[in-house]
Amino acid sequence: MRLDYTDRMAQGFRSAHGFGYEDYRMNPALRLKVEKRREREYARSLEFGKRPELRGRR
Repeated sequence: MRLDYTDRMAQGFRSAHGFGYEDYRMNPALRLKVEKRREREYARSLEFGKRPELRGRR
């Protein structure tokens, strides 16, 4: 898959993960690290949405 990304996207990726997209793309261990973190954050966001004391607040 070919993905064209901008300098701002690369900067954001580096800021969020501590390494660049090119490193992510070429290193399976880094890719696994990022994807595991994304899975944890996604699961946490689902749990957050289930908390009744926070529903309806805005």
